[in-house]
Amino acid sequence: INAEYMGERRLEEQRRTDLRVYLEQNSPLEEVLVDSLKILRDRLPDDARFEAVLNLICECVSNVVSYPDEERFRQLRKSNERFHADIGQHPGALGCFFAVGYREQYTQDDVLLILDEPDAMEHYEAWKEWWDMARTVKARLERLRSFLSRERYSHRRLDVARLLLSDDEDPC
Repeated sequence: INAEYMGERRLEEQRRTDLRVYLEQNSPLEEVLVDSLKILRDRLPDDARFEAVLNLICECVSNVVSYPDEERFRQLRKSNERFHADIGQHPGALGCFFAVGYREQYTQDDVLLILDEPDAMEHYEAWKEWWDMARTVKARLERLRSFLSRERYSHRRLDVARLLLSDDEDPC
């Protein structure tokens, strides 16, 4: 095993540890969503690109909320070329999935995003809490997307955190 591979392996292990600690320390998942979208916005200053990535994230989250029993929406392969190109390569984008309840699962061949949804029959209260949070994340993402489409030509710089956390009609 060469030194470059070992260095990459150590960086990946550190990233996993950092992510696990971050998610444990930020139990209000809405904070994870806001932080993730702020990072995504900072890294994608082009409005059109940010909006395109946001639309894809909204579509994925909407599918999970609308069809929670559909297995195909509950598992995403991070190595999928299209997923990586459209969403996964952008810093902050994966945090939106973590806010809904996805967690990374490492297999021998791949890294998967698996929806970590409580069992509704055995743990109804935990499932209800997850369901409410998933619907809140969906609503916040749709609000942001709606605001972006309305304000496309205003040339105002969008304050993601303020928009997501405010109930005002025009918080920016």
